[in-house]
Amino acid sequence: MTESVAVQPDMERLQTFVGKVMGDIGGALALLLSYIGDQSGVFRALRDHGPCSSAQLAQAAGVDERYLREWLSAMAAGGYVVYQPADDSFALTPEQAIVLAAEGHPACMQGFFQAVVSQFATHEQALDVFRSGAGRPWSSHHGCFFCGTDRFFRAGYAANLVDAWLPLTFALNSLNRSMGQPDLYPFVLAPPVIEKLGFVHALRMMQQSGYCGAYLTVIESGQVRAGDLVELLPGPREVNLRELFMARRHAR
Repeated sequence: MTESVAVQPDMERLQTFVGKVMGDIGGALALLLSYIGDQSGVFRALRDHGPCSSAQLAQAAGVDERYLREWLSAMAAGGYVVYQPADDSFALTPEQAIVLAAEGHPACMQGFFQAVVSQFATHEQALDVFRSGAGRPWSSHHGCFFCGTDRFFRAGYAANLVDAWLPLTFALNSLNRSMGQPDLYPFVLAPPVIEKLGFVHALRMMQQSGYCGAYLTVIESGQVRAGDLVELLPGPREVNLRELFMARRHAR
């Protein structure tokens, strides 16, 4: 018979670990509050308005002032906004504005926040899969997961593709000029061109990884469950992929 021996914890290591966990909890709460600030438009309103009181920001963003002040206080305590006690005002630094309110900037983290929040929204499914090992189809994820992934990675796709494309255009244009010919590629890329290049890059990465995505539009409501067979009918569509892509962009 084996006799169990109680092992006394190292109090210093215990306190260190408790401090780490408390920091993680604070970060999780800051992430949720940041997502609320994104979806309510508060971060964008604060960026556009500049330093202001909670009452002024509530009017600009169209939210309740009492709850907004509590939110601002928590964000200021976490270092996500700046509070000036001299005039009781709140503001965003240029760096905070990029990370929290610059949609489309490679350093904007709101898409990542949205993707993480979506995982908490479906935590019961994750727990069931963890217990059973049954697996989980992509279709079971919350819609915010796909929107957040799109928001976070789109800017990086566009930036990386353009960075890889420009050296090639320089070389080709230099070759054309050496033969007395005009430039083959323009050196000024309009925003729609960059957007299209980023979309093409995303398709290429899907092909290389072996995974792909699809856009579906519902014409007649019904139910589809995991494992159901779906027949894809050939022929023209009522809405094409580019139209859906542009509609989502303009809706933001």
